[in-house]
Amino acid sequence: MEPSHPSTNTSATVMVKCALIALLLSGLISQCSATCRRQALIHLIDHEGCTLRRVPSFGCRGTCTSYSRVSPTDYTRMERSCQCCQESDHMMRGVRLNCPELFPSTKVVEVKVAMSCTCRPCHGGSGVPSETRLEDLLQ
Repeated sequence: MEPSHPSTNTSATVMVKCALIALLLSGLISQCSATCRRQALIHLIDHEGCTLRRVPSFGCRGTCTSYSRVSPTDYTRMERSCQCCQESDHMMRGVRLNCPELFPSTKVVEVKVAMSCTCRPCHGGSGVPSETRLEDLLQ
């Protein structure tokens, strides 16, 4: 039986932890370069019986950091983070439409307007869990 070398295990563990710290830091650095911004756009409001109206407004557009990585606390698990460019504040704005086929001949509709934008956790659609065991990925 060969003698065990605790210093070899310790140095391998330290190397893995250092690599994970480097990955975490690179994620933080790339987060700083996210380009999520408020952007001017035109809403086309088409309501039955009303004249099509082009309304200047604002939305959000850009890129945010997303990643999948091995958990720093459990090397058999994967962690995921998905960030999306979304409004962080908004207001509702009333828009008056000309509706010659309706009575009364004007109608007010509410339109959401982004006031500020930021990278926030994505919601809906993907259904991707934030954490998965590595064994589950290999099946």
